[in-house]
Amino acid sequence: MTAIDEPAPSDPEFDRHLGGEVELWFGERVVDAATARRILSRYRLGIPSTIVDPTTRGRLSGIVGMLGAILTGLGVLLFVASNWQALDRVTKIGLLIGAIVLAHGLAFLARARGRRRTSAALVFVGTLVYAASVYLVGQMYHLVIGDPLLPLLVALGGLPVALLATSRPSFAVVLAGFVLGYGELLQRWGAWNGPDPLVPLAFLGWGAATLAASEAAEMTDWARPFAMITRIAGAALISLVLSALGFTAMWRTFGDAAQRAREPELAVTLVIGLALAAVLALVPAWRSGWRAVPLGGALATLVLPGLVGLLIGGRPFAAAEPYAIVANALIALTVLWWVLVGLATGRESFVNLALVLFGVTAFARYFDFAFALLDRSFVFIGAGVLLLAGGYALERVRRRLLLGPAGAEVSHAG
Repeated sequence: MTAIDEPAPSDPEFDRHLGGEVELWFGERVVDAATARRILSRYRLGIPSTIVDPTTRGRLSGIVGMLGAILTGLGVLLFVASNWQALDRVTKIGLLIGAIVLAHGLAFLARARGRRRTSAALVFVGTLVYAASVYLVGQMYHLVIGDPLLPLLVALGGLPVALLATSRPSFAVVLAGFVLGYGELLQRWGAWNGPDPLVPLAFLGWGAATLAASEAAEMTDWARPFAMITRIAGAALISLVLSALGFTAMWRTFGDAAQRAREPELAVTLVIGLALAAVLALVPAWRSGWRAVPLGGALATLVLPGLVGLLIGGRPFAAAEPYAIVANALIALTVLWWVLVGLATGRESFVNLALVLFGVTAFARYFDFAFALLDRSFVFIGAGVLLLAGGYALERVRRRLLLGPAGAEVSHAG
């Protein structure tokens, strides 16, 4: 512990004065809640109930509002769907457009009156109704549910609304639309038949590009609010791919597919995703003057798809088991990488993502081995105990890792 971290000697008069000053600073917005709490903790002073992060005060109301938005959107869609056959085509489209315009119009009025949470909920309602409308209208024109055009239209149509309204939930719908549309494009190209080993590599490349985009978004005012949701989406894609590759059965299903002819469209989108990941990963490093932490994060973002590509393309092992072992080792390295980035940049989200990936992997490996060795009842008992103990342990680890000034999330995107 350095000298600056040592708590000052106790002085009751000084303590009372400092406590009052910190509370005044917080009230005048000179310091935020996290900084005020760190100052008081350093001098071992009690933290008054008035020092609360204002973004957390309305968290419950925000959750209730989003649940209300979802229920309202579902109600509108159920009403339209229940009367779908009795309506003519013009009336159907008019009802859907009217519902979208009404939701966004009310959102604009609520925002103008300073009711930001209500406005955000209404924007989300409009996005949900629009997404469902795309599928309903597509059905009218005989487009099947699995047509990639539908989720891509949801994403492209929802993107300007999400950006203009700074709506993170709507932006999450947009990201989901792009991922689903890409998956359905791969299905149309036949890449899932086999499956082609390049499919996980392609999703890994796009996950790396999405994660790198979140870091680039942190450097731009208009994009910063979407950095957190973009980071989560990119980390989720990477985690899903690595978790799937951690199973021996996955490598067995590849079989001889690595030797068969590739779909040219898949190869093109793979190259685009990897190139985009490279460009976006290097932008923060370049903007920071090639400092060590951004540059290390950029290199790590590019190394991960490269190692998986060598594993898939090189086929160095004759059996499936070594591939799964290497994939699990890559998961461990990814967890370590995210923890180090989180600690170096003060972003709690990276540490949380690392611990979630670690927990999911440990749980998956438990079931992978336990089902083959234990009675099913003992498997589920053990899983329950593992969840309880793991949740407690992960929270303790998270708090220890984030203890100190670097523990505060500096991103305003959450």
